[in-house]
Amino acid sequence: MSTRAASLRLRMVAAILGLSVVTIGLLAGVWIVFYALLAVVESSFAPQIAFIVTAGALLTIGYLEYTHLGTVERLADAHPVDRETAPDLYETTTRVAAQLDVPVPTIAVSERETPEALTVGFRPDSVHLILSLGTVESLEPAELEAVIAHELAHVKNRDAMVMTVVSLPVVLADGMRSRITAIERPGWTIVIIVPLAALSAVIWVVGRTITAHLSRAREVAADRAAAEITGSPAALADASGS
Repeated sequence: MSTRAASLRLRMVAAILGLSVVTIGLLAGVWIVFYALLAVVESSFAPQIAFIVTAGALLTIGYLEYTHLGTVERLADAHPVDRETAPDLYETTTRVAAQLDVPVPTIAVSERETPEALTVGFRPDSVHLILSLGTVESLEPAELEAVIAHELAHVKNRDAMVMTVVSLPVVLADGMRSRITAIERPGWTIVIIVPLAALSAVIWVVGRTITAHLSRAREVAADRAAAEITGSPAALADASGS
């Protein structure tokens, strides 16, 4: 393994460990808040009730947040294309998918003139590759192939799944923060709201920082895979600068 590859893997492992610590901190912090409240009222089942409330609250927030991640909306202004409607694009995508040993994605093209490319989907066999019209029309064939290779490298690396899982503390903290700030008249619940608001703000900031670091590492990994497949790092660099 090269020094660069080892460094990349180390960065990714460190980021995942950091997010694991953040998640534990979030769980522990919420549990402490509810446990302290129950202890004040001298509940004999304070630890058990605090655990149940913590688990229920975080599961509910997680469900609400992840069901609104918006993959449908991101596909809304794109239309699928196939071998007949976009033969060159379909051929390039099929070839790159075969080289990376991933299923051929559903290809969709949006009408946006801004250069954009992304993959949407939790599992490799249900991925949509979305390219803007600006990307398809402005890039040279080699550059477009490099962009497609980069996006499908994310599929091979299961980046969508990885980033969804590791972003859990950020999603939970953001959901908790947004719902807490929406309470207009908290009343006595202010004793719960204030510490939870402070906790969620800290977790959100720390989690976002670590997630951004991991995301950059995943981008580097996808760049390397795309360069290896296309044999032209310069094409990917040119496409990124377009």
